[in-house]
Amino acid sequence: MAEAALGLGSSILALASFGVRVVKTLRSFTGSYTGAESRIQVLFDDLSITVWILDEIGITVKEYEVQFQITASLFEATRRTCENNFVGLEKALKKARKDEEKKSGLSQDVGGPIEVLGALGTKGKNGKMGCWDKLMFALGGEDEMKELLVSVETAKSNLLLLLDLLQLFILKEQSKRCVMVRTFARVLCSVL
Repeated sequence: MAEAALGLGSSILALASFGVRVVKTLRSFTGSYTGAESRIQVLFDDLSITVWILDEIGITVKEYEVQFQITASLFEATRRTCENNFVGLEKALKKARKDEEKKSGLSQDVGGPIEVLGALGTKGKNGKMGCWDKLMFALGGEDEMKELLVSVETAKSNLLLLLDLLQLFILKEQSKRCVMVRTFARVLCSVL
């Protein structure tokens, strides 16, 4: 069982590193816009917290995975969700940057005029699309952006629960060992 867990902490830390790259890319993308929308800042904050939690879980698991036989099954679904979120956002950021460099406008990519932005859409200065809208259209539209936001929030919440569970598990294991040491010490003292 310990062999299956070996490297779990490292793989979680690698995912956290990937997340850091995506967060930096998002920051760079939004930095090119003056007064980037607060919605982008919320997404940035949620992703940053998610990366921090992944890092904490990775460090903790790496420290205790062999000792307590922590297995990947606890983390697999949430890890997959985080990875999908990071990959999807990375692709969308690349597409948004490519579209931005082309200066051809998103109306050709979406199949309609830029003015049809939907309920979430906003225009930046001079009637141009803001960074939120460019990212939203690069993801595939309003529904896909909403799905990403819900997925990021859900993953963040699940990771917090997993971190708490992991810490509780470690505390319980350490408590058991402490009780065994005290019991052994009592038995040893009674024999002497």
